[in-house]
Amino acid sequence: MDNFYDLNDFIAYILRKWKLIIIIICVGIIGFAGVRFQGLYQDYRAAQNQPKEVSQTTEQTSEPMRCWTEITINVGPNYEVVGTTGISRGEEIANAYNAVKNDDEIMSQMYDKYFEQAKIYGDRMRELMSTYGYILDKEKNYEYVEYDFRRQFAVSVNKNYVTIGFYSLNEEFAREVTEAYEKLLTAAVEEQYPNFDYTKVAEATRYELPETSAGASPTRNAGSSTPATTTMSMKTVMMQTIKGCVWGAIIGAVAALVIVFFLYMMSRKVILWTQIEKNGIKTYGLYYKKKAGVIGRIWRKLIAKLEGNQTAFEKADELAEIVAADMAARCHKDEKILVYGNGISKKTAEILINAFNKKSNSERFIFTESPIASAKGIQNAQEYHYVIVLETIGVSLKEEIEKEIQAFNGYHVEVAGIIGVE
Repeated sequence: MDNFYDLNDFIAYILRKWKLIIIIICVGIIGFAGVRFQGLYQDYRAAQNQPKEVSQTTEQTSEPMRCWTEITINVGPNYEVVGTTGISRGEEIANAYNAVKNDDEIMSQMYDKYFEQAKIYGDRMRELMSTYGYILDKEKNYEYVEYDFRRQFAVSVNKNYVTIGFYSLNEEFAREVTEAYEKLLTAAVEEQYPNFDYTKVAEATRYELPETSAGASPTRNAGSSTPATTTMSMKTVMMQTIKGCVWGAIIGAVAALVIVFFLYMMSRKVILWTQIEKNGIKTYGLYYKKKAGVIGRIWRKLIAKLEGNQTAFEKADELAEIVAADMAARCHKDEKILVYGNGISKKTAEILINAFNKKSNSERFIFTESPIASAKGIQNAQEYHYVIVLETIGVSLKEEIEKEIQAFNGYHVEVAGIIGVE
């Protein structure tokens, strides 16, 4: 649990796990974008397959048909990240539309701009309703007032979808009023939720006959209506899919950090440079077994700086100079020195041993197997007095290092130093 308190080490571990993080983020992007695209594309195909209805206007209408024009808005997902959890505010914001639909300031603006024109169509609607028997004769002369105007607006909410509508005898007028009403409602909601995410996903037009007054006898059955015509563009589908990608990346990044955190806290493996440093044993440095480009070298330097490691080597010869000089000062030049590698490939071990021998101008460094699991390793441990241990970052187990050191010490072999390999 000590690692938890070292932020630099944790950041270094995150940088080492960049491939895993990218994979998790990609999964999040594909998942969110895929689900969103599939649903919206099905809606798009359904909208394209709907029969197109002929628009009706005042001049074409002989019956009192109410023309409803509606705009459907998708509010969301609008996630708010609390700790490591993304909380959706989409439904909460959608309900805010319902809360402001009768706002006096909004309705006053709509009244000032559209009431007079709405009254003309309202009076004409009342005449047609009287002609076709939907209202009683006495209702024909009722005055069109603000109450009637307000009744023509409608707002409905379904989860994070908001449908805003207005009806009139004239389709073009109804559409103009609906668009203006939607803009005012959205502006009012933005005052409560600044810069929230929303998209117009559909526009619909439908016609229906008016309600019948009590005692009236219409010449046509009320309640019948023509199908709605809905339009959804491919651009809307793609924009929503792109937003899904963005949210997928955010949620994926949060999930990746959580996963990496638990790996960091619970790993039994050596995952940091500092974990191979042992009291009383020299740590020669960290050797990178694979070559890296410019970006890779900068990445490695950043990790080394975060871990406080000033002895990280790209070339085996540079590391070999330090090892050869130290061993020359500690033992006779003819004395053989064991090199043991935990999780090291034979090729990497040969590269390091050859570099050590080259710098010492002799063949004094020889490879050995583990004295814990190999008879040959036990035999070497009985014949020689010094060993250099190679430990692989991300492969070697912490407990194994302690056991290896104890095993060599048990055969009176001094661990001259430890080298990390990555």
